[in-house]
Amino acid sequence: MSHSYIHQYLGGPARGLGGIALQVAGVDDHIHTLNKIPPTIGVSDFIGKLKSNSSNWMERICPRFEWQEGYGAVSVSRSKVERTRRYIANQEEHDRKVSFAEEWAKLLKAMGQDEH
Repeated sequence: MSHSYIHQYLGGPARGLGGIALQVAGVDDHIHTLNKIPPTIGVSDFIGKLKSNSSNWMERICPRFEWQEGYGAVSVSRSKVERTRRYIANQEEHDRKVSFAEEWAKLLKAMGQDEH
């Protein structure tokens, strides 16, 4: 099932918070979004408000929709923005090969953190 309508919608709340949604894509159980966040708002506030501001609309479109309780965030340098855009744009294809749980565990390990 395509979720492009959800991905397109998330640009509005991001703009409303003073940010820019550079790329949004995902699959049934998660969404990746690359955002340029203004320096006036912290990452946790931005993500919390993005989820809150989009929940009502998303629940009308998909009645069983709900955001997960938490989130993961990674900073991306300017030199990696285009590479990150391509990675996000190809989520459906990528996630056929590697599950989100495996991908997240690998990322955490690469950053020297555990899964907790």
